[in-house]
Amino acid sequence: MLALSPYPAPGPALVVDHPLAALGLVALALVIPVIIAAWIRVRALAAPPTDVARAWFGFARQAQWLSIAGWFGWVAALTLTGVDRWTSTGLRYAGGAGLALGLIVLWVVPPALAGLAIQAITYDVQRRLRGSEWTLSEHLRCAVWQLAALLVPLALLGLTPVAFLTGHTSLAVISAIGVLVTRILFLRLYSQTLGLAPHAVTTGPLRDRLFDLGTRAGVPVRQLYVMPTTRGRIANAFAVQGGTVILTDYLLDHLSEREVVATLAHEIGHLKHDHPRRLVFTLIVSVMGAFALMSGLESWVRMPAALAAPIAIALATLATTLVARGFERVADRLAVDLTQDPEALITALTRLSRLNHVPLDWGKWAEKSLAHPSVVRRARAIAKHGGLPESRVSELLAALPPAEPRFTIGVRSKDQRLFSSLWKARTASNTGLTLLALYAVVPAITIALLHTDHPSLTLRAVGIAVAAILGIALSLAALNALALRPMLALRKRMFDRWVRRGIDPERCGGLFVGLSPGREPRIYENFAEWDVGLLFLTRQRLCYVGEETRFELTRAHVVSIALGPGLPAWISAPRVIVTWRDESRGLEGSCALVPVAVRTLGSIASEARALCDRMRGWQRGVTGAHPDPAFEPMGPPPTGAVTSIAPATLVAPRALIHSVVLCTLASAAASVIVGLKFDGAIGYPDALIATLAVALFHRLPFWLRPRGAADRAAEATLDRAA
Repeated sequence: MLALSPYPAPGPALVVDHPLAALGLVALALVIPVIIAAWIRVRALAAPPTDVARAWFGFARQAQWLSIAGWFGWVAALTLTGVDRWTSTGLRYAGGAGLALGLIVLWVVPPALAGLAIQAITYDVQRRLRGSEWTLSEHLRCAVWQLAALLVPLALLGLTPVAFLTGHTSLAVISAIGVLVTRILFLRLYSQTLGLAPHAVTTGPLRDRLFDLGTRAGVPVRQLYVMPTTRGRIANAFAVQGGTVILTDYLLDHLSEREVVATLAHEIGHLKHDHPRRLVFTLIVSVMGAFALMSGLESWVRMPAALAAPIAIALATLATTLVARGFERVADRLAVDLTQDPEALITALTRLSRLNHVPLDWGKWAEKSLAHPSVVRRARAIAKHGGLPESRVSELLAALPPAEPRFTIGVRSKDQRLFSSLWKARTASNTGLTLLALYAVVPAITIALLHTDHPSLTLRAVGIAVAAILGIALSLAALNALALRPMLALRKRMFDRWVRRGIDPERCGGLFVGLSPGREPRIYENFAEWDVGLLFLTRQRLCYVGEETRFELTRAHVVSIALGPGLPAWISAPRVIVTWRDESRGLEGSCALVPVAVRTLGSIASEARALCDRMRGWQRGVTGAHPDPAFEPMGPPPTGAVTSIAPATLVAPRALIHSVVLCTLASAAASVIVGLKFDGAIGYPDALIATLAVALFHRLPFWLRPRGAADRAAEATLDRAA
């Protein structure tokens, strides 16, 4: 076992006659940035109305630098007064891991509280200068979760190697898993606080333009989301690793179609050159370089840590922002090449700056610390690449054209949409985590109960097989019982809504079903159903009323009604395939309906057969005694492209690697809970093998299902996008 000595090395410290004096100096390091923040707040609020953008931009940057300076000042005060060494002495008997945890709390918590005080001061400036509608409570909770999402994972990441090297293996495993768990948890709380519930745009002109740009650029796009940020007055766009693009609704409300397309092309440029992944890599390298430089300055130059840390972190920040600015210029050039519309990109950047209250130009030295070049410099570079004269750039920056026409999308507010992207993400996450826990906990408990001191290879193999079989049995039972339970609650909410609107679905014979376009099973945001809604078989029409679409078919439109397969799974969930043709409109297509208001997954097969028989009876003219709901005439089913992925993508190589990593972490956590060993003896390795066997069993149907050219292409697409 490696013996560590994590106590701070002796270094220069101020001569302080009394501990209270040292504590007073340390307290000043926290108070001074807060006082300065209050002063710059007064200056920002006193700015003339004609200079709001520059006042807000200057204040935001100064507040950010004050928060960073507060951290540096706090660490410097602890080091120079010797308070960190006093703390180390007091925690000496807590062990290496306890000492590391205590010092992390000392270094992190007080400046974090001072940073929250600065955030409270900035609230009034945001509200009055930017027009933000977020409340003070929302603003502060947002700051708390944002800080927690950064600091808690970093603290656990720092604790992990110390705990492992000092012999606290269980603590090391828990802290390593905590890095991922706390990051996800606090980011979710941050999004919930501000109501940042993304809406997936799976159909329509906006979605089609993005996917067309991706096809032309050779970039596989997986999803387009719109984020509601109007209350915070945030107009922005993001490219996320894995082929996802996010726009804010505030941007869509104020930019023209040309400008939005240019913005989408810019984000495609980021995905084309893998900028999200490369930026994360740059950040990691910069952080590692900062630590190495800090250590070198302390060891070789004998520079105090209080001075070495700011220098190292400042250089790392400048390196990261330099790379980020280069990425923006590359994405701008590709956007011009894709759209052949440099003017739209220039006006989009200009309009976004005005919406976000950011000046169009700032000094070159100020730009060094920012991730984006100024709009003026970007506009000139775009014009040069697109062949625009300099005079035209000046005209566009001085007077923007009208932002018409605009894209319109059916994004509904949180209280209107039930089968929302947020609901799908939470439901899929909860179900997935439950199954993952069963994959790991059941084998770990089984291995612990079957433990023997000197097992033979045969006994170990038998134990692993028993653990895997129990894991498979219990996970299948849980999947059967839990998979559709959220749908029952959704059905009740949807029926109650229609009752409030004056239509009683029960009285009118409405059936709660899931809908997916086309004949082949696909995956829509982790679900087999693209939409959910009510199916009515009236005397003259087959009506479907959902949240994504509404349509009607007469008997003359229906070509065939038949059972078809669902997604590959051990528990069969067939669907009713309706093939239709509308001669008058020249349209035809297919859609799939599946009854989802059932208690168990295994019940879907019998319910789908019953639904198929009932729909065939309707096609022959057999109708029930239910009164027809009073619906206005509706159009045919949707025939446009709908965003989805093929089932084969779930067993593509990168998806499998992701699954193996999750199973490894879950099995480690379960092994810690039940007390299995990690030293190579019977214990964690056996539990991990059984856990991977359970996960592999659940994916076998996707391999056993025959794959065609489309499936192989989907796997390749996922590999490129992941």
